[in-house]
Amino acid sequence: MALAADRGLGDRLRVGLIGYGAHRRGAADGVVVTDWRSDTGKALRSLSRFGAADLRYPRAAQVEDVLAEVLRRIGAGPGPGRTVLLVIGDRPPHPPAPDGDVVRCPRRHDWRSLLGELEVRPDVALAAVRDQPAAPGGAAWARIGGTALKPLDTVDADALAAQLGLTAPPNGGIPVPLAC
Repeated sequence: MALAADRGLGDRLRVGLIGYGAHRRGAADGVVVTDWRSDTGKALRSLSRFGAADLRYPRAAQVEDVLAEVLRRIGAGPGPGRTVLLVIGDRPPHPPAPDGDVVRCPRRHDWRSLLGELEVRPDVALAAVRDQPAAPGGAAWARIGGTALKPLDTVDADALAAQLGLTAPPNGGIPVPLAC
């Protein structure tokens, strides 16, 4: 969000925050959405409402519920602008059905299907920042991250924003050839 001020995006950048954690066994707890399509200042202030994620179930997190919520909010057709979904976390999504020792999503969301709906949209870009790249779930995170999967300890916000098409490359270059 600091990039909005630094790069002069100002009122053109809208932010939505979706907090998620672990489903509790037998509970259908939901994701927490604040300030959908808000200005960056309001979203930054709302960030303080989020606490630590519920770690009672360490094998998966509500990533599939986040994908469902994003799809619900952006709708079926192209939105008023480009949507960039940046998922930050580490545990993989819950599967739609039991998968080995990972319990199913209580809502039976299928993260692969939901992600597939986002992947084919030209108005959506996907990125992920992973806290522990060596933790289980690497294949899921590779797909969730689209072309921008970054480890938390080395992520460069300026370069990531440029890679997602939000800003110009950090070196100030123009990413198109020029004819003289």
